[in-house]
Amino acid sequence: MEKKLIKGKSFLGLGILFFILVLLIIFSGFFGTVSLSFRGILSSEAEKTIFILRFKRILLGALVGGMLSLGGAILQAVLRNPLAEPYILGISSGGGLGAVLFIILRSASFYYATLGLPLSAFLGSILSFLLVQRLAKVDGRLSPQNLLLSGVVVGIVLTNILVFIGWFFEERLIQGIIWWLLGNLDIMENTALLIIGLIGLAGLLISLLFARELNIISLGEEEAISLGIEVEKTKQLLIYISSLLTATAVAFCGIIGFVGLIVPHIVRFFSGNEHRTLLPGSFLMGAIFIVLSDAFARTVLSPIEIPIGVITALMGGPMFIFLLQRKKKILFK
Repeated sequence: MEKKLIKGKSFLGLGILFFILVLLIIFSGFFGTVSLSFRGILSSEAEKTIFILRFKRILLGALVGGMLSLGGAILQAVLRNPLAEPYILGISSGGGLGAVLFIILRSASFYYATLGLPLSAFLGSILSFLLVQRLAKVDGRLSPQNLLLSGVVVGIVLTNILVFIGWFFEERLIQGIIWWLLGNLDIMENTALLIIGLIGLAGLLISLLFARELNIISLGEEEAISLGIEVEKTKQLLIYISSLLTATAVAFCGIIGFVGLIVPHIVRFFSGNEHRTLLPGSFLMGAIFIVLSDAFARTVLSPIEIPIGVITALMGGPMFIFLLQRKKKILFK
């Protein structure tokens, strides 16, 4: 009876998050440099066009936020490290380098007229992750500690290569590169939305299939092995899923930090380490977090738009510190 009550509360909580997300996606489209009204959208073609463009941007932000948060929740369980997050695997730096090389080769006139930039960034992200994975393996096994250390080292090296490249190109090109690296949701192509949506949904569904395994692995690998779980194969598959989600987000939207680190902890304070609730809850909360951050970025200094990555860092850092101080608890034993 108690388990059914807890399960019912979990579904209720997820339903509330979904309802809040839908409301935010709809109503945040009315705010920005140009304020819109419901009547104006119905009567004015110009306002209707602006609302549609904003809706695509907001939907993109929701998907990307969900993917980054889901990737963080997966890594924190697999690596049993509360500070683990997708970008620590060098994925963001690799994606940044791939994007910058494309920008340089194509000049600053770019960006999203074709899928060349996101494809270049995606390729850079995947190659950097494969390098990190190669460095982290010990006797054919993937060491969580080595994975984190290798990710940090590769990330630093690639970031310095980015800085080195920046010295040799004109200012207008560097400004475009910096804008992309700080996060950008200005993708209006339906193809991009479809790709991101399909990958995000597939990542969520597949990770949910391994919710039980994540529950056990997060307690310790010895317990997982004793219960018949193929720990190494499961860990590698889930790390691949997290990396694919992150690489896709970086490829299309640049580097939006803190989401994969902060949001899973917020959800965990309410759901615990039950991954049947934690994974979808992180996806929904991550989407809400980015939609709110984007609305703030578009309106606080209007008509100037603040890069979304700056907002997530400014909101995420203090929020994380506050939650840790408030709860005073150990997240992983």
